[in-house]
Amino acid sequence: MKKGSSKALLALAAVVSLSQVPVSAAVPKEADERIVVQLNVPDSKAIGMSLMNVTNIIAASLADGHNPAISVVVFGKALSSFTTKPGSEFAAAIKTLSAGGHVRFVACHKSMQKFGYGPQDILPEFSVVPSGAYEIIKLQKQGYLYFRP
Repeated sequence: MKKGSSKALLALAAVVSLSQVPVSAAVPKEADERIVVQLNVPDSKAIGMSLMNVTNIIAASLADGHNPAISVVVFGKALSSFTTKPGSEFAAAIKTLSAGGHVRFVACHKSMQKFGYGPQDILPEFSVVPSGAYEIIKLQKQGYLYFRP
């Protein structure tokens, strides 16, 4: 098995798992569970597990009749896993999670500058904030629960 392919399979499993969420679950219109997830470790296995955690949180929340809003804040060297380079390992998972309407992906502008990324270098599902760390603090002040896998 090619290096990295097991990590890609893990990300794919997260996407498939999300597609298994029952459509019949009653979802309130406004988010009633708010979670901020920190990703700053440049380890593909850890990122894959984190995306699986996000998928599982969504599924469990929906099954309980809630409407989750999850902000995944990426900064530091972890940004390298979310670039537009060909063969980006997590691009499909990010696209699927974003399309579900429960997850927002955020990239830290300071980290982008430090590592030489422009907006065109980061996956299009990401929005950019001035500081990833400060974004986490702002969201916690707004009632988001902090989760760092």
